[in-house]
Amino acid sequence: MGAGRDILIVDDNEVVTDVLVDLFRKEGYDSAGVASGEECLEELRRAGYKLVMLDVRLPGIGGIEVLRAIADDHPWTDVIIMTSHVSLETAVQALRLGAQDYLFKPFDDLEMVVATVNRALERRRLLEAHDHLVRTLTELAIENTRIMAELRSANSDLEEKVAQRTAEISKANLQQKAIIAELREAKEAAEAANRAKSQFLANMSHEIRTPMNGVLGMAELLLHTELNQKQRGYVEMLHQSGESLLGIINDILNISKIEAGKLEIEKIPFDLHETVRGAVELYHEVGRRKGVAVELHIAADVPRRALGDPNRLRQVLLNIVNNGLKFTEKGSVQVRASLVEKSGNGHYVGFEVRDTGIGIPPEAMPTIFELFTQVDGSTTRKYGGTGLGLAIAKQLVELMGGEIGVESEPGRGSVFTFIVYLHAPPEAATEDEDLPIELENPLEDPPCQARFDARVLLAEDNPVNCEVAHAMMTALGCQVDVAQNGSQAVSALARKAYDLVFMDCQMPELDGYEATRAIREQERGSGRHTPIIALTAHAMAGSRECCLSAGMDDFLSKPFNLAQLQELIERWTTT
Repeated sequence: MGAGRDILIVDDNEVVTDVLVDLFRKEGYDSAGVASGEECLEELRRAGYKLVMLDVRLPGIGGIEVLRAIADDHPWTDVIIMTSHVSLETAVQALRLGAQDYLFKPFDDLEMVVATVNRALERRRLLEAHDHLVRTLTELAIENTRIMAELRSANSDLEEKVAQRTAEISKANLQQKAIIAELREAKEAAEAANRAKSQFLANMSHEIRTPMNGVLGMAELLLHTELNQKQRGYVEMLHQSGESLLGIINDILNISKIEAGKLEIEKIPFDLHETVRGAVELYHEVGRRKGVAVELHIAADVPRRALGDPNRLRQVLLNIVNNGLKFTEKGSVQVRASLVEKSGNGHYVGFEVRDTGIGIPPEAMPTIFELFTQVDGSTTRKYGGTGLGLAIAKQLVELMGGEIGVESEPGRGSVFTFIVYLHAPPEAATEDEDLPIELENPLEDPPCQARFDARVLLAEDNPVNCEVAHAMMTALGCQVDVAQNGSQAVSALARKAYDLVFMDCQMPELDGYEATRAIREQERGSGRHTPIIALTAHAMAGSRECCLSAGMDDFLSKPFNLAQLQELIERWTTT
């Protein structure tokens, strides 16, 4: 529909042609002029025009004939008829043959001529836009038809794939449900096994600790009587053997607590220097008897006061020093403490335990910190041990935010190193820095026995443990009454006031928990609260909490020694 140029003027009057060409060029149109019909048709064949302004009277071929030729050969070219004397019927005929408009000469109003041309060209532009739109819509319709066909085909394929995938997912879901059911059963079985293991350990702890309390308690009481040198030696060996057995029991319980995630690290202010010194000094006498020097060096920059768990840190040191001393026949075991770095609101403190013992073979190094691991069977037979000490040390070090490692050479000794993170204590805790703190030390001699004028009720069904506790309390100056079960304990408190009650947790008729609840119920509204201390051979996680939730005030785990008993009586009879 497009043409090369804008307007072609066809008029045999040269003046009219020149005026119109000049007029339209000024309007911005590409215009040209010819004087005859033949020239018009030739120009249209050569260049093509959007609009022809055609005079009706022309020499040669007349305007009407030229109009017919344009309609046949150049249908996309618009025509405006120009005439000065032809009748209106001729103009109508020209319009029917395809002319868009007509103008009468002479042109009195050139603006009207320009407006007529503009209108014709605007109509042409709109028709071209319309045609373009129609073509575009047609192309879009064709493309849409193609796309819809492709979509129908793709949808058919997709439905087939979805059906196939749905079948696969259904099958996978069935398999997953079966696996989940198996995992659930395995989980329940594992939990049941873990509960059974925990219950077994709790029961075994109770059953072993109960007679151990009698063995250690009686041995300790015997050590406080008049004995000759040989008798004292026998009793000391008995007591040390009992302490060793108790250590093994505690190691097994510690491992159980760690595996269950129930072993918590305390964060209390303590004297780091005294904690380390106290742990190492326990082995001075052992080393002296073996002929092995036990040495300690604490670097000057190691902070004295810290915030952490002194007993767990002490336990790590005891396990590693004991391990080094056990495998060292001559030479020394050296312990060094140093400040690694300050970090945040605390310090990383490093420890090194170097011995001159038998060393560790390279093939045993990767498993040295695993549970129940010994270098070999002959080592176990010769040196003894359960293989738990280093495994517990590793777990405790990691719980304290550190790491542990070892270097060793067979025949030359081993070097164990570990780092722990200790928080800086509050400012108030740094005062009186040079004052040592008391440490738990089961191998030290008990402090001077205090005398308590206290009325104590002892509820204990085991005859041996009853005899041990009664003798210890009497030795401390207490007036002791005995109840052999929970019911007797409740009745005794209903008849008489006591300063302190030591309550065994497992007793016939009424256990310690129910007896305590009954005593608290008796005391309700009376304004009286008798301190009740739990005596239990249970040492598993949660034992203390069970006692406190039943209404007891404190907790003493069997076996216990005279110093521990004295500390508890002093605490609860002076408050």
